[in-house]
Amino acid sequence: MDTVIIGAGGHGKVVLDILQTEGKHRVVGFLDADASLAGTMVAGVPVIGGINQLLRLKSQKVRAALIAIGDNRVRQQYAREAIDAGLELITAIHPRASVARSAVIGRNVVIAMNASVCADARIGDSAIVNTSAIVDHECVVGEAVHVCPGAALAGRVRID
Repeated sequence: MDTVIIGAGGHGKVVLDILQTEGKHRVVGFLDADASLAGTMVAGVPVIGGINQLLRLKSQKVRAALIAIGDNRVRQQYAREAIDAGLELITAIHPRASVARSAVIGRNVVIAMNASVCADARIGDSAIVNTSAIVDHECVVGEAVHVCPGAALAGRVRID
């Protein structure tokens, strides 16, 4: 499915790597708020414009997006804008992450390399479980929460 990544910075590169490693989506470009990036390449993928391009994407056969912005509020806002533009929000889970079968994962979630999401954990929409982070049993990670690299949540922790 043709997909765009919103955010062409460092986190966008991580998301691109995950999506390319997964092989389920074809990333056709980045969108970024920095207008000076339009027309440049990031990790071999073009920056095709700004967030204001969202409404045009469906006519270009782009069907999905993933928001790769570190700022939690901005990530949440852009996710809503992508939905309003008719795009499907996808989730990126690195093949070297460990996610329990009983875990519930929302939309627009990034679970990075070596992260662990354990039994009955719930990860809300637009959350990030970053590199080597651990979300143990029965934790609830709320919408647009970022569990930083290497962070460890013990069982039954709730973060909103």
